[in-house]
Amino acid sequence: MVEHENDEPAGAKPQYRHQSANTSRHRYGYNPDLNAAMLDAYRQLQSVYEAFTRQYVNMNAQYGKMAADSYRPELAELYREFITTRGTELAQDAMRFSIGYAASMQALSQRYTDELFAFLQHRDVSENHPPEQQTLVLKGAPGTMLAASFELENCLPHAVAVSISATPVVDGSGEHVPGALIEPVPDTLNLAPGQKHPVKLHIPLPAEIYHSENTYTSAVSILGMGEHGDRLIPLRIEVL
Repeated sequence: MVEHENDEPAGAKPQYRHQSANTSRHRYGYNPDLNAAMLDAYRQLQSVYEAFTRQYVNMNAQYGKMAADSYRPELAELYREFITTRGTELAQDAMRFSIGYAASMQALSQRYTDELFAFLQHRDVSENHPPEQQTLVLKGAPGTMLAASFELENCLPHAVAVSISATPVVDGSGEHVPGALIEPVPDTLNLAPGQKHPVKLHIPLPAEIYHSENTYTSAVSILGMGEHGDRLIPLRIEVL
């Protein structure tokens, strides 16, 4: 059930319950060609990892041999010379590569989230799908805090580990809003069969991020409730 904790009326209260239906491998569009391509990519990655491991082992053996001779004065002097002339540059290169890797992974994660959000928002709804979720509409002025709550119930015959998160906030033109936060509390749940638990959403509206007379959108992702329990709840933030 959704309860608005700002001044707006609560409106309808959707129930988030499991709906039983026959499961099918083809429901999620199983593609043997894609599966084969993923397997091939995994094998290539494993080959690269094995080659890297061999290189690392060999390098470690060489370093160990060098360390064994490190008490020789001429080697120690060469080591200091190398650190002085090349150590700083190589360390900077290593840091730059690490930052580039982290930035690339962050961009890929953002792309995955954005595409998943768009896909789930526009997917076809058939008789085997649960009905479309009612959009949560929250209204507030810049500088205030919005809040809403809903209840999750495990209708499966076994315990589940549920993850609750929010997709990126976008403005009316579809652009990502940096710094916008939607905090679900809690963001993980362990529910026994038949157990219920409330989830709250905390949504601050900093004036430097949210602007009056603008509408922003996001969604709450609920994963771990089973094939028909996982869902994406659309969220609309109307800034007054």
